[in-house]
Amino acid sequence: FIYRKRLLRDFGLLIDNFDSYFRFNGRIFLRYLPYYILLSLAVGAIIYNRTENAESTNQLALSTVPIWVLSFLSVLMAPITEEGMFRWTIRKITNNKWLFIILSGFIFGFIHVNYWGEQEWIQLLHIVPYGILGMMMAEMYYDTNNLLASSLFHATWNLVMVLIQIL
Repeated sequence: FIYRKRLLRDFGLLIDNFDSYFRFNGRIFLRYLPYYILLSLAVGAIIYNRTENAESTNQLALSTVPIWVLSFLSVLMAPITEEGMFRWTIRKITNNKWLFIILSGFIFGFIHVNYWGEQEWIQLLHIVPYGILGMMMAEMYYDTNNLLASSLFHATWNLVMVLIQIL
């Protein structure tokens, strides 16, 4: 792990400040959730009316990877790896809060799109709801300065999404 020292430091801070991080990140989550829901519904309506096979990268993985592998990757590996890539690394580039949040969210959204040139360009609209999630986690990281605080939310989100797909 590139972030091993950082994760060890953040683990101690997460344990010491769990209640305040939970309340703080809960408020951020509730502030972004309506935007995510509305934009997901809008993008879904636009895409699914225009294409036959409209899947994000995450949806595609759910249909092609064994569930136990997907669960391990999406709930344990992806949150720490992605938070390190999209939050910790980008945070080193800029100290401007809103530039960081928007840039981090856009890159996070773009990575979660299944667009390899075979499908319509409209698939790129998946960037919007995933970008909102990325912005939410970027704000969580920026304000707590704790990689595990945003990673814990990310893992919880992914777990809920996997459970929804299973059920």
